[in-house]
Amino acid sequence: MNMKQKPPEPRYSPVRIMREFAEGSLVAVAFALAILLIGTPIALLVRGIHASLSWLAASNGDMLTIGPGLVSVVSTVGALALTALFVKSLVVFFHWRRTARECPPRARTAETMG
Repeated sequence: MNMKQKPPEPRYSPVRIMREFAEGSLVAVAFALAILLIGTPIALLVRGIHASLSWLAASNGDMLTIGPGLVSVVSTVGALALTALFVKSLVVFFHWRRTARECPPRARTAETMG
């Protein structure tokens, strides 16, 4: 056996079991987050459309009822904007992470130190 080679890792070591459990938990959390990111804008859109239609049906020319409908529409647009910002930040983070993994760290030499 060559001295530089590591011995084979046991098939069911405690470290490997914990690592696989953590990976499985991460997949479950990512699935829940994906459902949340897809479902939240859809639910907010349905809520906004419902509020807008009910406001139109109940207004009959009365301008006092514009407040609740306007608040509902603005909150829906704000929530959609926050969701889009969150998704964009996730995309930027994962792109940065991928490029950071692809580029190996440079060794510090005398030229780069001074």
